[in-house]
Amino acid sequence: MAEYSNWLRNTFIIHIVIGFIFGLSFFFIPDLFSSFIGWEPEIFDPINRVFGAAIIGLTSGSILALLDPDWEKVKILVRIELVWLPLGVIAMIFGMFTSDYPVFGWVNVLALAFLFVLFSVGYYKEISQK
Repeated sequence: MAEYSNWLRNTFIIHIVIGFIFGLSFFFIPDLFSSFIGWEPEIFDPINRVFGAAIIGLTSGSILALLDPDWEKVKILVRIELVWLPLGVIAMIFGMFTSDYPVFGWVNVLALAFLFVLFSVGYYKEISQK
């Protein structure tokens, strides 16, 4: 069993913190959170809840990864993040330039991009060592 690096372990922890802040907020208090970030709650409520559920689901992968330090078992979770995160960045940037999204949307872009960089570095560290 090859254990993954501390870098990746820390990435999972950071992902859990960021993911649950956004995911739980979008899922459980979409009206309050939408108002806080400048979105109109009536328009985005169902979308926010689904988005929150998706974030919680993906973030749960990092919890599972922390429970099993075997790189071969968690590699697929990292690969999923490497697909989801840049797509999220692209979607948010597109929305920021084509819609009337509030400035807080850039916080989403930065959070997704930050996590993408962390997971990318972690992934390439792992595959270069094996």
